[in-house]
Amino acid sequence: MSTNGRVAGVPQEGSGPLKGCMNTSSQTPPTLLLNLNEVAAQLRWTRRSVERQIACRRLRAIHLGRSVRVERTEIDRFVASLRDVDAG
Repeated sequence: MSTNGRVAGVPQEGSGPLKGCMNTSSQTPPTLLLNLNEVAAQLRWTRRSVERQIACRRLRAIHLGRSVRVERTEIDRFVASLRDVDAG
């Protein structure tokens, strides 16, 4: 360790070619596809309620092999459609 508190040979945050790349925790974009447990947590529903909405084709899902995912934008659309029904 040198007199300025830096470890020799270890890149410091905000320096060199990786400037700004060391601290990415706050810059991570939100997940595009959510699994059914994550969707249920977002809506504060049970997983089974989410499965029912997908089965009734009210909530659109993407099937990747055996996995079922829902786009974050689809959750926004679904919630907006619930608002429209409640308003009328």
